[in-house]
Amino acid sequence: MTSGLGVIEALINKTRKFDPLVNVIEMRKQRLLPWDEDFKGLAGSLVRLQDTYALDLHELTKGHIRTEISRNRSVPGSLPLNARDCFNISQVALRHGFYDRAVEWAEQAMAKATEEEPTHKYPNDKKLGRTF
Repeated sequence: MTSGLGVIEALINKTRKFDPLVNVIEMRKQRLLPWDEDFKGLAGSLVRLQDTYALDLHELTKGHIRTEISRNRSVPGSLPLNARDCFNISQVALRHGFYDRAVEWAEQAMAKATEEEPTHKYPNDKKLGRTF
């Protein structure tokens, strides 16, 4: 959901050096880029839908919508969520009072974090090449 947005903004700002007409804030005002509130609203809505329709958490993180209610229907998707997305959703669920869902999303974030390829290296551990 939000993990790639920072990279996109950085590229836009880099482009701005060559083209002063490119402006992230203006792009957001014109609704070409989402605001943080858009992501928080999306996360809150997703948690409410999950709670109301008993949507399967693991399927949601894969990008699919699958209900555990009668007929067990599934709607396939193509964009899975990463650990950071799951963690952000857990924070929004916590703020909205969905404590059980917040714990589920936080646990899913931890599980995904162990599966994902590390992207940052420890600054003082060059010899071992450890990552976090």
